[in-house]
Amino acid sequence: MGKGNWTRSGHFILWYGLDDRGRALINDPYSTKAERTCADLSLLQSQVKYYFLIDVAGCQNHSENYNKIQAKYGFDSNTMEYLESYQYADSLFALMLQDNKNLHKYQLNTILYILDYQYGKQVFEKLNK
Repeated sequence: MGKGNWTRSGHFILWYGLDDRGRALINDPYSTKAERTCADLSLLQSQVKYYFLIDVAGCQNHSENYNKIQAKYGFDSNTMEYLESYQYADSLFALMLQDNKNLHKYQLNTILYILDYQYGKQVFEKLNK
């Protein structure tokens, strides 16, 4: 490690992803300048000697239905995390994406049973709009 765009003496930085324009998102604990938070990917790769890859399985990989449910009902992230933690979340999401008039009363009651009252009430109210 040595002098580069993000360090004068050589230290670790965290490259945590790519933005929508394909630039590397960088967290440098020693930097306070905003222009150091993202960089052209080729610039980053040319200045970095060693890479460490940390893969957190399932991290932020939401199903297509997850995104549709959040967009359709406007649930907050806590409610969505709770819904997603349900063992049969994909089936639940598919059910919730159906036309609400097709949902039978027992299906709504099942959803309420699955969820605790805090989340169940919010889901129930939005499904019945």
